[in-house]
Amino acid sequence: LGRKMGVTGTPAFFINGKFVSGARPMKDFEEMVETALEGARKRLGAGIPRAGVYDAIMAEAQDSL
Repeated sequence: LGRKMGVTGTPAFFINGKFVSGARPMKDFEEMVETALEGARKRLGAGIPRAGVYDAIMAEAQDSL
């Protein structure tokens, strides 16, 4: 499954379906998580119900694979 999703080594991470490869400084992760939170807030503002936000994000993530 990892290879299918582009993982070829460690460390490897997925933040809301977006692949992040390699060791990164904590600041990079903080920025990526904040960006993900902003995306969730935009979806809420667009009328997606709170319970459906993650599903909407993951549907878009699968489209990018």
